[in-house]
Amino acid sequence: MEKFSVTGMSCAACSARIEKVVGQLPGVEEVAVSLLTNSMTVDFAAPASAQSICQAVEKAGYGAAPATTAQAPAAPAEGEETGEWKKVRTRLIASVCLLLPLMYVSMGHPMAGWPVPEALMRKYVDSSIGQRTPLGIYTKEPSENTAEFSAA
Repeated sequence: MEKFSVTGMSCAACSARIEKVVGQLPGVEEVAVSLLTNSMTVDFAAPASAQSICQAVEKAGYGAAPATTAQAPAAPAEGEETGEWKKVRTRLIASVCLLLPLMYVSMGHPMAGWPVPEALMRKYVDSSIGQRTPLGIYTKEPSENTAEFSAA
């Protein structure tokens, strides 16, 4: 039995296709493909070789190499971030920066009574889709337009 490293698999159908292709090679007795570890274990005899197995997998559209020659990705040094974590951190910071002003304006005044700039507290503010949104109903002092909204 020899172990191979397989690349390019993304679903169970991929691993089943690789098992089928390698299983049809002459001399191959047993094939086991693991999608989670991106590996394949093959039990083969004389007519089949590691090179022919790798060629069959590559012909099917995937990559394969014997596990002894396959190089594992290098682990990042301590304190060094990978590209994926940098993206996640950047998106988190941007989301929080956009969330805080939005929460202050939308929830601060009605719930906590925090001061809001007068420009945001006009009776009507045009929204991005062209509709008029009543904001006067959120003020503490009643106005002549709040009655029509509460009475409806």
